[in-house]
Amino acid sequence: MSKDSVSERIIGFLLSNEGKDVLQSELWKELGLTSKELSKALKKLEEEGVIKREPVTYKGKRTYRITLVADTLARVQKTGLQAGRLGKLVVSKLVDEVLDIPCVSCPFINRCYEGGFYDPVNCQFINEWVLRHGQTKRTR
Repeated sequence: MSKDSVSERIIGFLLSNEGKDVLQSELWKELGLTSKELSKALKKLEEEGVIKREPVTYKGKRTYRITLVADTLARVQKTGLQAGRLGKLVVSKLVDEVLDIPCVSCPFINRCYEGGFYDPVNCQFINEWVLRHGQTKRTR
């Protein structure tokens, strides 16, 4: 299996499981790789800045929590990985996140401005979204 396809499988898995703890000790089993194949690919992705590995202890053993770096799509394209499917996953995720912002579907967006009747500073929808979004980020 080529290094690029291993890397793509890792990134694809991380994208589809974002927000969940992904441990290196479990990842190789999930992807059907050897521990050695996974370690080499993860090291390369970490050096390229695509992922971050954080040491953790799980079931009494040392392993790593694997997370994607925020600008993964740009890094995937920069490193030359085949970004077709991965690009679609990342773009889809970004579109979902943007569509979740209440302003996108707000019927009052054209009349919304600071100090106006519809004021983003006092908008209950934005405040709820910020609270919900902030809690999601903290639990990751």
